[in-house]
Amino acid sequence: MKKIIACIVLPFFLVSCGGADIIEDDIKKDFLLETKSFSEFNNVATLVKTGKLGSSQDISLSSNATGRVGQILVKEGDNVVKGQVLAVLEDTVVNYGINLEKSQNGLERTRINYDSTELTLNKSIVDAELNLEKAKINYEALKQNTEQNIKKAKNDFNNSDYTDLDSESALNLQKLDNTIEKMQLDYDNMLISDVETIEGFLSTLKKDYNSLLILIDDVIEFGDTLLGATELNKDEDDDFEDFLGAKDGSQKNITKSELLSLISYKSGDFSNLSLTNTGNIIEYLDTLTEGYESTKKFLNSIEQTINNSIVSEGSLGTTDISGYITSVNTYQSSLQINYATFIAFDNATKSFLRTYENSQSSSLKQIELTKKDREILLKSLTTGELNAEVGYNNTLINSEDSLLSMEIQVKNATNLLENARDNKNVTLRSLNNAISDASISYRSTLKEYNKLTITSPIDGVIGSVLIDLGQEIATGTPVFTVLNTGDNEVSISFNKKELDFVSAGTEAFLDFEGKTYTGSIYSVATTADSNLKYVSKVTFSDDMNLIGNIVSIKIPVKVNKTLLPINVLKIKDSGVGTLNVLKSDPESGTGALKIAFVEVELGNIYSDQVEILSDIEGSEEIILNYVDNFDPEKFILKVK
Repeated sequence: MKKIIACIVLPFFLVSCGGADIIEDDIKKDFLLETKSFSEFNNVATLVKTGKLGSSQDISLSSNATGRVGQILVKEGDNVVKGQVLAVLEDTVVNYGINLEKSQNGLERTRINYDSTELTLNKSIVDAELNLEKAKINYEALKQNTEQNIKKAKNDFNNSDYTDLDSESALNLQKLDNTIEKMQLDYDNMLISDVETIEGFLSTLKKDYNSLLILIDDVIEFGDTLLGATELNKDEDDDFEDFLGAKDGSQKNITKSELLSLISYKSGDFSNLSLTNTGNIIEYLDTLTEGYESTKKFLNSIEQTINNSIVSEGSLGTTDISGYITSVNTYQSSLQINYATFIAFDNATKSFLRTYENSQSSSLKQIELTKKDREILLKSLTTGELNAEVGYNNTLINSEDSLLSMEIQVKNATNLLENARDNKNVTLRSLNNAISDASISYRSTLKEYNKLTITSPIDGVIGSVLIDLGQEIATGTPVFTVLNTGDNEVSISFNKKELDFVSAGTEAFLDFEGKTYTGSIYSVATTADSNLKYVSKVTFSDDMNLIGNIVSIKIPVKVNKTLLPINVLKIKDSGVGTLNVLKSDPESGTGALKIAFVEVELGNIYSDQVEILSDIEGSEEIILNYVDNFDPEKFILKVK
């Protein structure tokens, strides 16, 4: 109605005001929200019970467990305080301790299983994410490759006429001709180069052989002068020969034998080693190697023989021996240098000789194959236009099929990732429930185990001790009488499920006219009454004058899951509700907010609180106030 009136009045207003500015009434108002992050809520529930406050009576304590009395820590007349241990039972019948250890191990196993499974599930998600990313990359790469293939196939089709000298086919044929010509030229140059290389080998071989013979001549002359192994020096310096190598005659004889072998090598007939083919060159190299090795062996032996000599001044003095050793070392050094150079030459030469003929044959074969390729290409080009057209059409069809197949792979990878995430949520929720069940079992077992310890529920005096040390007692057996010193008490009752959270000694609070009184549960019935309730007694030691008043007792207990106020949820079905959660709304602008609805699984209800069984991030902002009247057309969300 307001808009209709505005439309009627507007023309008159424009005329009357001479075109004055129009004031719009469309400004959105702030809709203030109260929020609290999920991590700020806790798992402490409050059980509220109503009862009538009366005067406490003397308390008869009964055993809550079965076992043998192991310790009695008080006697009649002792003053005791609330929570003081009066007696301890030995676990002889029910195996409370073993059950506690089993339930503790079971709880630890479920936690380890949760952590291990979470790692495995996280790895599955990471693998699925990598697989999806890889599929997307492959799709983009295939897409680009497909475009290039289609473009190439089209160009091939356009350039398939080899009779057109400007076409790609004609250019390819010319390139192949140029390749054959170059390969033939390279082959001819290879033959020339190989001949020159072999001639170089022959020249080097002759130099190495001559150098070796010169060294061997010097070594033989030196060795024969000392040893007199040949007729030339056999009868010279007979006195000198007696002291040379005298410490080891057999070694000296070996040295002479090696000298004769070296002489025999030098005097060998090499005339049959004609250097006319590669086989003779290799044989010649092996012969030179034999000469180097024989010379090296003799020099090592003559050095050992000289070191085995007996010093005889006038015949073989110390100075003489040192001089001979120096000569041997000089020969050895010269031999080592020449031999090292020869070894490198030997390896290079043999490597070349074993492969060069194959290289020549391979090059020649490549020329022949390339010529055949030219013949094949020429035949192919005669029908090139038809083949190119067929190829172009096939490329289009294959490209379409390949892209479709890759799109399916991307979709499958996406589904696998979503399934992995869903599987993680479902599996971890199940394992969380298993941990909760194991925790409940552990607390229940711990509670049963703690029953072996009998404590005083109030401050008072031990009136009587009703048990003996070593006595076997059953659950419900009277054990002590505790005389009350004047406390007030309230009778309340619990259902079977609530018994898991309370026991003798549990704190309780009473609020009355602005003051809070603190007390504790001192007894819990082990059997239900006719209403299936378990009657318990709560005692208050504070000085209060409230006898006869109906009061509410609040008992804080810890539950397994985080608790939320019932009024922040909308209960949909049994065990399911909806939360209002505050989220950022980047689509509506920077800093914009929106209300999101999150469905959660609900657990037990405790007074005005309810357990949240679903996994919720601690950073989620839960909206606390009523938002059903929020209209995004009229309001802007703001947080108080």
